[in-house]
Amino acid sequence: VAKWQEMAAWQEKWASYLDGKKELHILSKDTDIFVNVAGRKWINCCGDANFPDGEIFTSPVEDGINGYITFSYPAIMNGNEFYEARLTVEKGRIVDVSCKNEEMLDTLLSYVDTDAGSRYFGEVAIGTNYGIQRHTKNILFDEKIGGSMHMAIGEAFREAGGKNESAIHWDMINDMTREGKIYADGELFYENGKFKEEILKKAQSRKPNQMDEMEMDIFQKSSYIGMTVGLIMCVVLMIINIYCNQPYQDVYSVFCSILCGQYMYRWIRQKDKFTLFCGICWGFVAILLFILYLTKIFL
Repeated sequence: VAKWQEMAAWQEKWASYLDGKKELHILSKDTDIFVNVAGRKWINCCGDANFPDGEIFTSPVEDGINGYITFSYPAIMNGNEFYEARLTVEKGRIVDVSCKNEEMLDTLLSYVDTDAGSRYFGEVAIGTNYGIQRHTKNILFDEKIGGSMHMAIGEAFREAGGKNESAIHWDMINDMTREGKIYADGELFYENGKFKEEILKKAQSRKPNQMDEMEMDIFQKSSYIGMTVGLIMCVVLMIINIYCNQPYQDVYSVFCSILCGQYMYRWIRQKDKFTLFCGICWGFVAILLFILYLTKIFL
């Protein structure tokens, strides 16, 4: 029991890590596929429902999968075995199917064409039970193999946010111990069948409000736009002031206010003391200049 509790805690950390991610990029032998998981919940399977257990899974965004994947372990359905089943996917839909034992291709296609939903995926998952050492041809065992990942065509999981509907849910399993890599939003967190613990430590030590690269890029772009708009406003005000023979402090006040706003927004996201200091300083200067402007206008 203690071992399962330990495993549950470890898996929960990785499920939480993936909960905030938008896209997986899965690479292995003859596999290069992007899987959109934005807004979907990762479920921690740790011995609460069935044994053996050990996986974290979610249901992908239905039209958010592109690329191709080859399942190294035999894909098994109703006693039929399909070796190195390869699926090509465009906008979530399986558009091409093949397998090494070509004489079984028609049978494979019959399962893929079970209904409209069977051409789409209902699950993407990572096996975490490293106590299972070999493929047994029992899917409930094999999908849990530590060092493997699997995807299932067909019915999705509502508890994970999945919407796809189908009469089947067929797990197909891929060995990731050789050449296997999984990226989450561009960050390599899984390689050669192992989770990269340093990535988890990095994620846990990251400040809660610290900007990621995407947010920083958005902030920088918005800063440039804000500065440009602010400069245009300042030029317009300066022209008006020259024409009306008015003082220029309002121009400088507007410019300083824009700088103050940008620094304060950055502080809200990063909680950086120097950024807060800069924001307060620019705000103080903006207020001072505006007071001077009013003084010259009314006195």
